Amino acid sequence: MKKTVLSSILLFALILALCTGCSGNKNQNPSDSPDAFNSGQSGGVLMGQAFNPETDNDNRNAAFIDCAMVDTEDAYYLYVNGYIMYYDKIMEDSGFLCPHPECVHDEKFNNPNCVARASIQLPSMTYYEGKLWWVGNPDMRHIGVFRMNLDGTNKELLHSFELNGDDTRFQGMMLWYFHRGRLFWSSLKQEVANGQYFNTAYFGYMSLEDYEPHDLCERRSFFTPQPTIRFAGDSAYLFIGYDGIGPGDQEIPDGEADLDAYLEWAKNVKQYDEVLRWDPTMDEPETIYLNSEDTCFHSFNDYYVSQEGEIFFRETELEDPDQQYDEENNQYITYINRINGNGEKERIIELTDEDGVHYNMYAMTCGVIVAMDTRYIRGVGDEVRGIWILTFDGRTLYRGELPMKYREKYTDRERVDDNGLTVHISHGINKLHNCWATENEVLFCFTETYYKDSPTHGNSNYYDFVKYEITPNGLIEVPLAECRAHYGDEGW
Repeated sequence: MKKTVLSSILLFALILALCTGCSGNKNQNPSDSPDAFNSGQSGGVLMGQAFNPETDNDNRNAAFIDCAMVDTEDAYYLYVNGYIMYYDKIMEDSGFLCPHPECVHDEKFNNPNCVARASIQLPSMTYYEGKLWWVGNPDMRHIGVFRMNLDGTNKELLHSFELNGDDTRFQGMMLWYFHRGRLFWSSLKQEVANGQYFNTAYFGYMSLEDYEPHDLCERRSFFTPQPTIRFAGDSAYLFIGYDGIGPGDQEIPDGEADLDAYLEWAKNVKQYDEVLRWDPTMDEPETIYLNSEDTCFHSFNDYYVSQEGEIFFRETELEDPDQQYDEENNQYITYINRINGNGEKERIIELTDEDGVHYNMYAMTCGVIVAMDTRYIRGVGDEVRGIWILTFDGRTLYRGELPMKYREKYTDRERVDDNGLTVHISHGINKLHNCWATENEVLFCFTETYYKDSPTHGNSNYYDFVKYEITPNGLIEVPLAECRAHYGDEGW
């Protein structure tokens, strides 16, 4: 087992060294959506009808994120710390999505009687046909499909099936997406052979009427892939990076016994970037992009598909690819690529400003790219030096300082808590990827962390849900809600 852990650590280090790098408004007119489109051709792909906020997966919420969000006309819904929270846009009020006034919510640890309490598989929470839907765990052995009214009433378990049973498609890490009468999934199962981890990535779907699973495709890989799905019209787009190596396919050097041999082998493994498209008229998905020449390891949130069917993805490379990363002299450059009508990759944007400052992409959403200039400070975290919001045609909506007036309440950087333990707060922003945006606004769910000296007491996370309105005069900061993930407090 030590060997497999070492291999995973070495894999991650090698990958970093080599490559590191919409609106859910339920009553809006689909033609007003930032990604609205009409039937037609895009890149040789036949598209379906326009975005339908009642049935379509919002690509803003398709990224692998720690805090799920749903945006409707009247409210935002967030899944934070095991509870579904809401922010009422009309009343400007927030709280637990629980209709029982007598409920103590999270004042009771892991409160099973609170309606807002949920175990949600990210990023499955979505607005669908007038209700909140999600995939969660009714118990430790099952996966379930849940549905609830927007006011927290009529919470239902519609269907459940065994997790980690005989069906290998439902094992390991899984991502779930509701879209046009179907529940899609991507999953990643790991198995150990000869002291090494191997992976199988699966894609599939089931109807919301009979929940009968249907396979779309699978890919094998020694290096851990991150399969994910995006949607446009009737089409589901499957994204996967893999090497095709399974148990017994080739001899893999033992990294614990001979590190140099393992690193040399890993450096020469051929990687594939593949994008497939499937719609209900097809028996199996078609490959619309396959690259094995200049591939890069991709994470779950590196992809975006517009409603016109244009495909974009992030790629990073060092200023000097032959040298190691250096924060001052050899940084990573982030590029936004597009797959053109010939099924080829083309670079359209370099996230470097005229002063030579390199920005890192944190979100591609609703026709908008959100990038940050950050620096890691030990004991503090990622310090935000600037934010850049731009469209895919390169038009800058805002570039400059990110206002953070909401953080003025975090004044007690070090204190002694009720148990006599010294506590300090990290003023770094740890989870910037919890981000949703349009051309008019950007929303973040920030996380601050109190670290406690005693390992038996753990940490306390503070969540801040903040909206930034994009105006000709800059960003207007609008704090919406806050939550301390600490049982016994009042919470939001």
